[in-house]
This record gives sequence, C-alpha cells and structure tokens, in this order.
Amino acid sequence: MSWTYQQLRAVYGPPPRRLAEPCRVGAIQAAVAHYYDISVRTMLAKDNRPEIVHPRHVAMFLARSITGKYLTALGKLFGGRDHTTVLSAIRKIERQLVSDPVLADDVKRLREYLEAAQ
Repeated sequence: MSWTYQQLRAVYGPPPRRLAEPCRVGAIQAAVAHYYDISVRTMLAKDNRPEIVHPRHVAMFLARSITGKYLTALGKLFGGRDHTTVLSAIRKIERQLVSDPVLADDVKRLREYLEAAQ
C-alpha cells in the first residue's frame, strides 16, 4: 500500500463497497439476441438485413441507456462500428418508440429482464 492510500484510509476508513455493477454490454447483447432469436455473433456481424439490424439497434439503444458508455466504446463492442453509427441507431429507436407500441413493449420487457438479472 502506498503512503497516500494509507493516509486516506486512516482519515476516511476503508473504501466503500462497490454498489451493484451496472449491466454489462455483453449481457445486453445476449438478452437482445435471444429475444429476437438470433446469435450474438450474427447481431455483431457486418450484416445489413433488417432482421439483423433491428435487434442490433435495440441492443445499442439499451446499452447506451443502461450503461451510459461512450458511443465510441459501444461502437467497438458492436463489431467495430463508428460512433456515428451507434448514435444513428439510438436516435432511430428513440423515434420509433414514440410511434411503435410493439417496439416500446419489446424494449420495456428487455429492460425489465436486464434489471431483474442484476
């Protein structure tokens, strides 16, 4: 232990225990892939078919809203995509949530599942 750490510990006591860690991006990707019946590998691939893109966008939206990670970090975790791609996906899902009750229900169910799994 460093001298500084010892001094801080003497004054403030031991460091606080970490609160429950927020849901990890990998868990979000797995939950969304399972929900839409595709593999995580397929979701992260360079595939632009709508049945693959939609779950990827939902996963990006949930990953950003739950974890708060930077767009660049999320882009790397979603197959090396650019941060503007992630931003575009998030905005698209935000727009669709307003007008698509089925999507809103899907996102709500996924969010509840992920929060319960923590």
